[in-house]
Amino acid sequence: MSPIKTLRRLRPVEVQDRPETPGDGQQAPSAPRRRVGRIAIALVLLAAAVASGWFLRPSGSITTNGATPTGAVSYGQAVRTDLTQMQSFDGTLAYTADTTVVNRLSGSTGASSSTGSSSSGASSSGGTLTWAPTQGTVVRRGGALYDVDQQPVVLFYGAIPAYRTLQAGVSDGADVKQLEQNLKSLGFDDGGAMTVDDHFDSATTQAVNDWQTAIGATATGIVTLGEVVFLSGPVRVDQVLLPVGSSAGSGDQVLEVGSTAPIVTMSLSSNQLSLVKVGGAVMIELPDGSTTVGTVASIGAPSSSSSSQGSNSSSSIPITVSLDKPKVGQGLSGAAVTVDVVTDQRKDALAVPVTALLALQGGGYAVQVDRGGGRTEMVRVTPGLFDDAKGLVEITSAGLQPGDRVIVASS
Repeated sequence: MSPIKTLRRLRPVEVQDRPETPGDGQQAPSAPRRRVGRIAIALVLLAAAVASGWFLRPSGSITTNGATPTGAVSYGQAVRTDLTQMQSFDGTLAYTADTTVVNRLSGSTGASSSTGSSSSGASSSGGTLTWAPTQGTVVRRGGALYDVDQQPVVLFYGAIPAYRTLQAGVSDGADVKQLEQNLKSLGFDDGGAMTVDDHFDSATTQAVNDWQTAIGATATGIVTLGEVVFLSGPVRVDQVLLPVGSSAGSGDQVLEVGSTAPIVTMSLSSNQLSLVKVGGAVMIELPDGSTTVGTVASIGAPSSSSSSQGSNSSSSIPITVSLDKPKVGQGLSGAAVTVDVVTDQRKDALAVPVTALLALQGGGYAVQVDRGGGRTEMVRVTPGLFDDAKGLVEITSAGLQPGDRVIVASS
């Protein structure tokens, strides 16, 4: 079974969408620690059993004749199933800013001119930042990113950055089509008269006029360079780089923005790096104990401070994990999580509950099998892979078959 198929056997989380809570901008994960998994705890318990006298004399098999063991008895079953072993690492839920929004708008004088030049003699090199969003604000298509001289700078979706003023008579281009796609998506398509293509015609001019009127801008039918910012999708404001009231010149950095979906950041040492790969599935344990599936999105470079010492054995390597269902992480920025990584798998393995294992005094393990008619038998077994999620352990034994009923430790 592939790691993804195995991971999806666990119950993913469904939650209601919640209003976003802005973070404080300090989302760096804490120093990584390797967690001790519940598998290790099971082995510790077995060792403790030996120390406390809960063991059996070494023997090939032991049969008890007559009545079944006294007291409450709980049973499990030997089964054939697919098993997955995981290792746990510390992670932190965070939002990342990966894009800097640079002002291209020249202010009220430049914005009102079709060429960006000033007829009044005033400088068109900049304006005043009159409004900016708060940290954590989510901006979607058609929403304002900030205002210069009360002129909104609007977010449109697209892969091509704005690089020229768009108006009637401009040469055909993919940026024109990108503009028209946004106007149509926002409902400004001049009653269906505008054709979404590379050509800026009179119908496009009218659609631009309608859009400018709707957002409270001067209706010129011209999209001045800087009036819109094209990004790949909705963004979350991580940091405002200019205070409101300051000068916002062309080329000034105004905002740091990133994806609206939270991600998980974690670190591995270089000798653990083989456990993950980009595109690989992992399981994420949230603060409330629920789980959700994630995907390794990126693997960073080793820290220079560690690798410069001539050995990468202790290098810290940043790992980014995306959530397959991002809504489960909303409102949890900065929260500590556990990332479970698949380290080994077995298909169609013979397995019993971990709590069926009994430690033998002379070393090794056994399970107590119910043979029926009041007869039980101790059968030597060799444990293999532990599946923490299922609470099962792989078993190798000639005396155990699928379907055999085994006695497990009572809770």
